[in-house]
Amino acid sequence: MLNWNMNIVNSYTINVLGKIKKLESFIISPEINFSKIRELGKTRLKKALLIYSKLKGMTIDIDLTDNKNEIITNKENDKFNIIRNEYGTEIFLDKPLNIINIIEDIKKLNVDIIVLEFTTETIEDIKKVLKQLKTRKGEYREYNYKRGVY
Repeated sequence: MLNWNMNIVNSYTINVLGKIKKLESFIISPEINFSKIRELGKTRLKKALLIYSKLKGMTIDIDLTDNKNEIITNKENDKFNIIRNEYGTEIFLDKPLNIINIIEDIKKLNVDIIVLEFTTETIEDIKKVLKQLKTRKGEYREYNYKRGVY
């Protein structure tokens, strides 16, 4: 499955990727809005939608935190998790994308797979999200799915 970081937002890209015989599925970019997701249409590849994730904002080579994981806050009071690992320094949004409570509406988007992505969550956080999946209740935060970037 191709990760959402490939930023797949249109049918042209999907058609090109569909020529890769070993590729079976991809995650639609969380920067595309719901109406554009619906317009992607049928494809040989299975379309996946991220319904929960502390989205990665960027990866950089520089060690910003002397090999420690930290939380930083910007001037708008948004928090970011800084994680140092074998890939470099990864910066994640602290507040997760969470559209679990509209899962019935997601079924109308013609997606084949829903994806929960865990990065900095504790075991307790993960249990809470899985409970939200069962109850269909959670702290709704759609980020760009509502208005889109593209």
